[in-house]
Amino acid sequence: MISPYATIVDCPEFHAALSAEKIDRALRAGDKDAVVKVITSISNNQRQQLREPYKIKYGKDIISALDKKFSGDLERVVFALMETPLDYDVKQLKQAMKGLGTDEAVLIEIVCSRTTEQLQAIRIAYEREYKKPLEQEVILHTWRLW
Repeated sequence: MISPYATIVDCPEFHAALSAEKIDRALRAGDKDAVVKVITSISNNQRQQLREPYKIKYGKDIISALDKKFSGDLERVVFALMETPLDYDVKQLKQAMKGLGTDEAVLIEIVCSRTTEQLQAIRIAYEREYKKPLEQEVILHTWRLW
C-alpha cells in the first residue's frame, strides 16, 4: 500500500553546526559514504541550513568543498540534493532545452506538477539566471511539437 505521508521529512535531531562538522570530518577523511549519509538523512530545508555554519566555521562554501571530493554520477546526485527545489527546477528546465532536441518529459513534469506560485518563482529565477524569459525559451524549443 502506498503511504499518504511524506517520505522526506525534517530530522528531529538535526543541528546544522554539528552536521556541518560531520560533513567536514568525512570530507577530510575521504569518507564519501559518511557525507552521503548525512545529507540524505535530512530534508532539503535542513541541507540549506548547513551552508551558513559550514561557511562560517571553514571559510568556504560547502558546495566547493563537496566539488573537490566527488565526481561523476555521485557528484551530480550530491549537488542536486544540495540545491533548493527552485534552483533544481530552473537548471533542469535549462538542461531539457539545451542542444539538439528537447526533453519534453522534463518540461511537462515541471510545468504540470508545480503550483502557480512555484511556476511564477521558476519564471523569475530562470530569467534572472539565464537572462532570457522562460516562456520564450519554451516556445523556441517546442514550437514544432504543438
